[in-house]
Amino acid sequence: MKRILKIAGVVLLLLVILLIASPFLFQDKIKDLVRTTLNNSLDAEVDFADIDLSFLRSFPQAAVTVDELSIVNKGTFAGDTLFYGKSVRVDLPLSALWQDSGKPIEVNGFSVDTGVVNIHVNEAGENNYDIAKSKPDAAPADESEETAPMTFDIDSYSIDNLDLVFQDDSNNTRFVLEDINHDGSGDFSTATSQLDTETSGLVSLDYGGVNYLSRNPIAMDMKLDMDLEEQRYTIAENETTINDLPLEVNGWIDLQEESTDLDLEFHTIKSDFKNFLQLIPATYRANLDEVTTTGDFVLQGTLAGMVTDDLIPKMNITARSENASLKYGSLPNAITGIVIQASVVNDTGKLEDTRVMIPSLGFDLGSDRITGNADIRQLLTNPLVNMAVNGKLDLGAFAKAYPMPGTDLSGQFATDMRAKFDMESVEKSQYQNVQVLGNASMADFTYAGDALPQPLAIEQASLDMQQRSIKMNQFKATTGNSDFTAAGTVNNLMGFLFADQDLTGQFNVQSKTLDLADFSTTGTKPAGTTGSTQSQTSTQQGKALVIPAGIDANLGFAADRVLFDGTEFTNVSGAGLLRDQSALLNNVVLDAFDGKIAMNGIVNTKGAQPTFDLDLSMNQVNIGKSFQELGFMQKLAPIIQAMSGKLGLDLKLKGNIKDDMSLDLSTLDGTALAEILTAKLETKNTPLLNTLNSKLDFIDLENLNLKDLVANLQINDGNVDVKPFDFMVEGIKVTAGGQHSLNNEMNYSLTMDIPARYLGNSIGSAIASLSSSDLENLHVQLPIGLRGTFAAPQVNLNLQSAVSDLTRQIVEAQKDKLGDKLGDQVGGLLGGLLGGGSNKPADSTTTGTPTGTAPDSTQTGRNDAIKDAATNILGGLLGGKRKKRDSL
Repeated sequence: MKRILKIAGVVLLLLVILLIASPFLFQDKIKDLVRTTLNNSLDAEVDFADIDLSFLRSFPQAAVTVDELSIVNKGTFAGDTLFYGKSVRVDLPLSALWQDSGKPIEVNGFSVDTGVVNIHVNEAGENNYDIAKSKPDAAPADESEETAPMTFDIDSYSIDNLDLVFQDDSNNTRFVLEDINHDGSGDFSTATSQLDTETSGLVSLDYGGVNYLSRNPIAMDMKLDMDLEEQRYTIAENETTINDLPLEVNGWIDLQEESTDLDLEFHTIKSDFKNFLQLIPATYRANLDEVTTTGDFVLQGTLAGMVTDDLIPKMNITARSENASLKYGSLPNAITGIVIQASVVNDTGKLEDTRVMIPSLGFDLGSDRITGNADIRQLLTNPLVNMAVNGKLDLGAFAKAYPMPGTDLSGQFATDMRAKFDMESVEKSQYQNVQVLGNASMADFTYAGDALPQPLAIEQASLDMQQRSIKMNQFKATTGNSDFTAAGTVNNLMGFLFADQDLTGQFNVQSKTLDLADFSTTGTKPAGTTGSTQSQTSTQQGKALVIPAGIDANLGFAADRVLFDGTEFTNVSGAGLLRDQSALLNNVVLDAFDGKIAMNGIVNTKGAQPTFDLDLSMNQVNIGKSFQELGFMQKLAPIIQAMSGKLGLDLKLKGNIKDDMSLDLSTLDGTALAEILTAKLETKNTPLLNTLNSKLDFIDLENLNLKDLVANLQINDGNVDVKPFDFMVEGIKVTAGGQHSLNNEMNYSLTMDIPARYLGNSIGSAIASLSSSDLENLHVQLPIGLRGTFAAPQVNLNLQSAVSDLTRQIVEAQKDKLGDKLGDQVGGLLGGLLGGGSNKPADSTTTGTPTGTAPDSTQTGRNDAIKDAATNILGGLLGGKRKKRDSL
């Protein structure tokens, strides 16, 4: 007996050791098995960090745990992650470890801990989950030889912290289930059994650009009677809440090879009217904790029939409420007389026969009532809409009945409108198939809120709805300092309301005063703003100028006054096109600075920073006024501040607009062609000209003649390059050019072509012995460098170059008298005078004098005379005073 017990103990010990050691023995086999199975089955990139095999945690089964399992798409959706699981566990029978890799794997249970499933359908209808490899064409095989990669004999499973994302680009649908926790238990080994499930999570739904559910809790406890042989599943018990709406669901689902048959019924557990509010998208409903309701709301429906590629279930879903009311506790008014009668019906199972009928919908607010009805056929294919809205509403009373944080609202609204159209015609802009008849009006309307930078007041507005367009008979409004009236037509109101299209139309706008700062989204709220609007925020954040999205309209406009960046423009008129948050300006003309300005170009507010690209033509504008009021002119041409008179300017300019509505000078690019029509220079008004005038005693810059001066400027990233141009000062030709920066740091060069007759009598007598009548045609080229800033200029006179130029001319003029030999010697002396050559006598091969032989006294005298003449000329250029010359 002891021997038997000893043997049994050894065997047991060996079994324990085997259970512990087996994972290490079979580790490589399991990894190969998982890789082979997945890669042979899926047309995708499959990867994982590690695989763990354990017998102890699932004995008598083997537990295979795969860490960091990912399935990444190839082909059309290459790079998209279809599935990721931090930890995926599959329970297998022990026999699976010894079977051939070609045989199917039996799965007894599975679990997923923390993962993501991304399902994506593109606009072409292609999906990213169809990744199962197709079998190659082969000869038919016996059914006994057919194998599947996996078979399921599950008794329990669990999913924890899983996110499921469904995106359908074809209809702009996004469905998300977050934080899914789902457990199921049952016996899948028998023909019939019961599956007990618990599910919880957060559900979000966006459809057509509208958010209907936003992380709303969903919970479902359900028991399913399963007939696995017939593939029929019957709901035995359930308790479901969706978006806080409690529902009870009953019925069955039968999975056939070519179709799915179902017969389901659902209804609200409670009939409180608050159930209806639970259905309203979170975007459009306020906090329900504060609301009290009366009346009932019943939602019920049936889904029955066959589901195939061509058929959907027959359905009859109804919603009903009679004489209900709601009131928010903090607000004084209640919405009463609420009537809702709506149904969704399909009697045939054909997709195109789905119909929505709303025979009655309405509510009362005080003595006002709004009612409507609608009939929508072919809901799921090409909806045919027949609808009507009638009634009037006091918007101020509505604001006191329904919470609208950040908004002050008042005014009277009335409408009597009927519409009949199909969505395909709306989407294709085939407005001959759209019928809209009726009218709408608004009076004494005011709005103050975050959507607009300034409160908006509409004195009167009315629309006349005709067969193909909406006629705006009148629109009179004010905002801030601005007023405007408008009239025109709207071409696609239905497309704007139902098909997410831009609002198109043609409008004529007139204004007495239009202050563009009123349309800026920056700055403080006006003092008149009250209530929740003012308490919510005191400043508006964002771009300085915003052109609303969703508008594609042609404008003709005229304004008596337009205010922009501290400047007033008058008699403004032109045409514009609003599109894609941009304004295209065409033939805009206006009066400013005692002259005329014409403008074409575009202002774009779509990006992070508003931009502009404009062509401006300024004619006969007052130089002083344009300089004082236009900040960019002060940077473009600072020298203008010293001028008075008239200016013509053709300017091509682009850049950014800052949050204070001024131009961002550091971003400016463009060109400018400036013409001085009439101008007088006052040098004392600018340090640059004042300093330059003091350096040049022989001329007076106050007498500068700038009439008909033309200059070309190039602007790059806020730096201004001025191409060389010529002008005259007291008969002296001056050539100027260079560049300056935004900080007014300059690098300019001036060259003055000074006639010899301007050098004075003393200079004339000093060179009389060398000159002839030809000296009257001599000119001195005096280069001047301008550095530093316009406020602190550095004026550099290139005297050495001027002396060089004049002396060269003297030498050339005297060659005939002095001879070539003396001319060459004078040239050598010139080099010495300028410090750029030798002071010794010229080489004998050049001058004809033997080496070491002193020049004769005649030559020496003439050379000295040239030096003296050049020195005296230098002094003459600067006023003929020795003290003045020394100071330079």
